[in-house]
Amino acid sequence: MKPGYTTVAAIAALIGTMPSALAQEPLNIGFPPSIDMLPAIVAHESGCLAEAGYASSLTVIPIATNVPPALLSGSLQIGMSTPTILLPAVENGVDLVAVAGATIMQAGNEGISLVTRPDLKITGPEQLKGLKVGVPGIMSVADLVFRKWLTQTGVDPNEVTFIEVPLPRMAEMMKSSTVDAVVAIQPVLGGLVAGGIAERNAGEFFSYAADGAIMAFWSASGAWAKDHPEAVAAFRTCLEESIPWIIENRDAANEMGAKHLPFTTNFTPDWRTEILPGDFDYYVSISREFDLVRSDIDTGELVFAAE
Repeated sequence: MKPGYTTVAAIAALIGTMPSALAQEPLNIGFPPSIDMLPAIVAHESGCLAEAGYASSLTVIPIATNVPPALLSGSLQIGMSTPTILLPAVENGVDLVAVAGATIMQAGNEGISLVTRPDLKITGPEQLKGLKVGVPGIMSVADLVFRKWLTQTGVDPNEVTFIEVPLPRMAEMMKSSTVDAVVAIQPVLGGLVAGGIAERNAGEFFSYAADGAIMAFWSASGAWAKDHPEAVAAFRTCLEESIPWIIENRDAANEMGAKHLPFTTNFTPDWRTEILPGDFDYYVSISREFDLVRSDIDTGELVFAAE
């Protein structure tokens, strides 16, 4: 990707001049619809991966837990994952590794937040006792860190009723008072607040409990990564080039994103392509605390080190 390309048309023109021989090896990349995935979308749409010699393709997979089976079957080569997906899989002997980072949580730029019904006037975790809280997935990253926040602030998670609520249904379930609060993710989060459906005033639980922690990353089967270290390296390089380009050319990046995501948003996550074994230490600890995993997983085995 060249820094001078500022429009989709310019990038498309570049792709049209590339020899077809450059894009021979298939590289199917799968992910749920999330703005966290925009750098990978740009890496594909801009032609960066094609220029590196890969016939990249993108597959949107609505349910993130369906990504690992697709990686193991070979229908995907690289797929988005989270710590609460990877750790139980590895504990059960599934051959998966992290190959690149996607996003981390930074205080002041929270893309995940607890929002509550405006009529309840919730201002802190103590007031959540006895209430129904919707989470985008039971024992997902958002759910697990939320439970940790409750314990850190003196609230027993067993005093809160957790209900799994898909992101597209959060607005209707808040309006109908089926749930009292939801753990929402951008851009659903922004829509709930802007529409007056919810208030963001109970505390930023994720950055309180896990400031600087990874939220999402890219994974592959260990066997595929070992056999294709050059593909892992090319993918990482294209992600690294895509991130500053997105920031400088957000309108063009949004055009690319709109081809694969059912929304457009200018929210900018804290993208980070580096992934280290230490990034998983926190999640191993809280996963054991809440019985998501039972063993003390060796985090050194979780990250593929492409030479």
